[in-house]
Amino acid sequence: NKFDDMMRFLSVQHKGFSHLIVVDAHFEVFRRAWCVAEIVESHITEIPQRIKIHSEEMLDRHYDSLLNLDVRECRASRIEDKTMILDSIPDIDEFNSALTWAIFGTEGLFSQWFDGQERASLVGRIVKRVKKASSATSNLSGFCRTGRGGRGTRTESDSSNQSSIDDGD
Repeated sequence: NKFDDMMRFLSVQHKGFSHLIVVDAHFEVFRRAWCVAEIVESHITEIPQRIKIHSEEMLDRHYDSLLNLDVRECRASRIEDKTMILDSIPDIDEFNSALTWAIFGTEGLFSQWFDGQERASLVGRIVKRVKKASSATSNLSGFCRTGRGGRGTRTESDSSNQSSIDDGD
């Protein structure tokens, strides 16, 4: 149960290794503890991430719900898994800020779908959240030393590092 170690190992050993996040129509993947743990781990360890979503319409529909994600509100199939994930995170507010940045940051999962004005507004909200969460920075790398992979995300070896929309074609 060392998914963070395995992700780092594979990213070093396999050229083109990336993390693919497959998002369901209801964006439930962002409400699953293992999935958000993997997203943050990939982001902070600089493993290239790609995303497939149902449609741009679904992104628009769920956009606001993504702005205030909180790992404490996420679910897991087993309560022990959620407890283990939460216990392994040194600073939950900082983790939540890292999650928001991994999703909406300048190189985040949805970065290619926002224009300059929308991005500036979003960055302002992220900065406000980060400042609120903590004035000190800490290293979140390896935050979940006893984790494992979760449903809705997967890692794969693929030379492509492009985000795309899966609109059913």
